[in-house]
Amino acid sequence: MIYNTESSLFQSFLSSGKHKPTSDEVIDALNVIKAETPNRSPEQMAATLRAKYPQWVLEDLDWAELSRKMGDDD
Repeated sequence: MIYNTESSLFQSFLSSGKHKPTSDEVIDALNVIKAETPNRSPEQMAATLRAKYPQWVLEDLDWAELSRKMGDDD
């Protein structure tokens, strides 16, 4: 059988469902978490982010850069 490897259906079988978010996606998500539950530690925010977005691949993020972009480097 021949499959159209360019089709979205075929690609969905290859996908693990994981997503590498952009810096902007992570910043937006962290800003929502910060607004919903202020005064959380960075560790608590990261844990909440992982819990809310289990499909995101967060291992290779530059957390220091994200912190600077969010204005948390006071």
